[in-house]
Amino acid sequence: MSVNEQNQLQHGSAKRVLMVRPTDFEFNCETGVDNEFQRHMALSPEQVKTRSAQEFESAVQNLRSLGIQVIILEKQDNDFNTPDAVFPNNWFATDCTGNIHVFPMKTVNRQWEVRPEDAKTLLQNNGLCVKDIKQVEKRQGNQARVLEGTGAIVFDHQTRIAYAALSERCHQPLLEEFCQRIGYKPHCFSSRSSEGNAIYHTNVLMSCGKDFVVACVDAIVRQDQEDFIESVKASGKTLIDITHQQMEQNFCGNILELSNDNDERILALSTQAWSGFTPKQQAFFEQRMKICANDITTIETIGGGSMRCMLAEVFNPTA
Repeated sequence: MSVNEQNQLQHGSAKRVLMVRPTDFEFNCETGVDNEFQRHMALSPEQVKTRSAQEFESAVQNLRSLGIQVIILEKQDNDFNTPDAVFPNNWFATDCTGNIHVFPMKTVNRQWEVRPEDAKTLLQNNGLCVKDIKQVEKRQGNQARVLEGTGAIVFDHQTRIAYAALSERCHQPLLEEFCQRIGYKPHCFSSRSSEGNAIYHTNVLMSCGKDFVVACVDAIVRQDQEDFIESVKASGKTLIDITHQQMEQNFCGNILELSNDNDERILALSTQAWSGFTPKQQAFFEQRMKICANDITTIETIGGGSMRCMLAEVFNPTA
């Protein structure tokens, strides 16, 4: 393992990401049942595809310009329509020993996105080690279970805590089984949007970096708030508390810390998320890392997920 890979493990921030081009991107009616962050735009289907493709390519170039290695998984040659394929972090995650963990998705058209063998081949073709593909079991007897990857789970790699807002996309027994497998401690809580609904994915509510946790504490139900705040305090990290508006309108919780080969810290987020932070919050980040803000208005408005959702962290070591 190289020095950079050792630093990556210690800091919990990836220097490589896998992204999927939004070839079939459109409003996903299946996921819209419980994702109230999705919104329609007054655009034709052709305009949606053109704009989302441009936003994707611009984000790739911005990340690469800051030294982040971006690996692109292209659409497979089949007839399946996968409108949310641009959000690959939900169906797989990697670890520093070289494993690919594959997660069960809730909706049928998101299940069509799952391509572990293609991801394995792509990573290997980019000089990375893939040790094994590990399936997270989606059934227990006749009961279907769901755990949508690092959408459902936000890892604090320094403290080895897995934060999870319970929802239709995050079943607690399956989360606990997965955490036992990887040696992390699950920290579950219930959440509510400003409309009173369970928040569909944890990673729109919060993000963990090397020395910070961004979270909408008010979105955590009152009986779970104290334990959450104490957990963050025990980690020694700064809690940056965002409002429901910052979370729901600006996607300020859907951000991701990365690092490059020079060990520079990079904050990947949307321009809408960056503009949603207060000047004091912006100053906190600017003092510690480079800001990679990307205009992905079409993707985050129609898709209901922002920059973090577009990035599947690649922790696999070099072969």
